[in-house]
Amino acid sequence: MLESHTKFASGVQVPDTVAIAGLDGYARAKTTFTPLVPPYVGCLGPLFPPQAHVAASRVFFIDGKGVVRRLGLDRTVQQVATFPIGGQQEASFAVSPDGRHLLGTVLTIPPKSLNANGCAGTDSGFAPGDWSEDVYAADAGGPARLVSHRSWPQAQGGLPILSLVGWDSRGPVGTYPTSIGTQGGGPIRDGWYGNAARIDPTSGQVQHQLGSDTCFVTDVAPDGTYVCLGTNGIDVYNPDGSTAWNYSKPNADYYIPLLSPDRTRVAATGTAVLGKDGSVITVGGSGSPGIFVTGWLNNQTLIGWLGQTPFEMGVVNLAPPQKVIDLGFHGTFIGVVQG
Repeated sequence: MLESHTKFASGVQVPDTVAIAGLDGYARAKTTFTPLVPPYVGCLGPLFPPQAHVAASRVFFIDGKGVVRRLGLDRTVQQVATFPIGGQQEASFAVSPDGRHLLGTVLTIPPKSLNANGCAGTDSGFAPGDWSEDVYAADAGGPARLVSHRSWPQAQGGLPILSLVGWDSRGPVGTYPTSIGTQGGGPIRDGWYGNAARIDPTSGQVQHQLGSDTCFVTDVAPDGTYVCLGTNGIDVYNPDGSTAWNYSKPNADYYIPLLSPDRTRVAATGTAVLGKDGSVITVGGSGSPGIFVTGWLNNQTLIGWLGQTPFEMGVVNLAPPQKVIDLGFHGTFIGVVQG
C-alpha cells in the first residue's frame, strides 16, 4: 500500500510511505521515503509512473532520488538499485517476479522558463533544452547499466515516451507512448497512461504493442494474460494474443477492467464484476458504502476506494451479503504480499 502525506504548493500530492497492511487495518511493516518532486510539464497536471511493485513477497518502491528499495514482512528495508534522478526528471521501474532483476527509465524534461506560464497560450513555458530518455538494467544489489539512450529537441515535438508498469512471466510491461500530464478526462488506471507494450529486458526496446488502438489494455496477469476495454465490451486475451473470452455489451460504461487471479472474472466500472460465464455481479449491497475497485486480493475479495472519500480503503467479498468493510486508512493498493 502506498500512502501520501506530502502535498506541494501546486496541489499535487505524491506518495511518501509504503506499508504492508492486514485486513484488520493494521500495518505489519511500514517505512517512509523521500517523495518525488513533481516536474514542470506545462499547462498540465503531472502524471507519474507507478511508484511501487510487489515481487518475491516484498514491496519494491522508488524514492524521489531514484533509489529503489524493498520492504518485507520482517520489516527489513534493503536498497536494491539506483536510477538517479534530479530536477525536471522522473523515473519508472519494473522488477522481475523473482525480485532479482530490474529495468528502469529516466525521463529528462526541458527546464521551466524563469517566468513560465504554459497556460497563457503563447508558449509551452519551457526554457531552452532537450528531451531525453535513458533506459537502465540492473541486478538486485548491483549497479545500473545504461542499455538505451535517445534525445530530441523541443522543436521536434514530443516523441513517444516509455514508462514501465510491471513485469510478468514473459518479461517487462510498459506503456508506450505515455502521457506525462493531463488537463482532466475520464477514469484511467493509476500509473497506466498509455498503450501497454512488451519490453525487451536486455535492450529496453519496445517489442510489440498489447491490444490495439481500439482495445486499450488496463491489466496484465502474472502469466501474461491481458484484458482490454474494447468497442463492444471487455476482451480477455491469452498470453500469445489469442482470444480467451469476452463480455460483449456495446456502449456500456465499462472502464479500467481488472483481472481476477484465476482470470475468469473482471472487475469493471468500479462496481461490476463480469464473468467468463456471462454472469454479472454488482459489488456492494444495499446499505453499504460504494466502492471503486482498484484490485483483487483473491478470487473472491476486492479492494478499492470507498464512496466519495478519496483514497479511503475498503474491501468487499463477492459472496453474499457483499458487505463493504472500511479498512480505516487512506492509501493506494499495489498488490498482495504473500507470507
